Amino acid sequence: MSLNNLSKKDYMEILHFYKIPIPTNIEEIREKVESVMGKKMCKCIKKVGGPNYTQGEARAIGICTRSIFKNKGLHRGKITCKNKPRVEMKKKKTKRKTKRKTERMK
Repeated sequence: MSLNNLSKKDYMEILHFYKIPIPTNIEEIREKVESVMGKKMCKCIKKVGGPNYTQGEARAIGICTRSIFKNKGLHRGKITCKNKPRVEMKKKKTKRKTKRKTERMK
């Protein structure tokens, strides 16, 4: 399994899913998606973490990652919730399975 960066089409699908206007420049699109997904992730972590935020943070990150990224076929990279909420995203690269030819032993 290898991960690669998202394409422009992937970024546009995310913005379309959340009904956010799509900018024209690819850099602006990437910025917008990373900030939107970062905000969603940070909100989710704080809600799931509850009053004992420091104890349940790892659990909350796992739950939120699965609900926000994994169900859409995405993988998250670094996450920041301090000044500007940000998330780096990757996409799973799929490989085609091929049949191997095996020689018969005589």
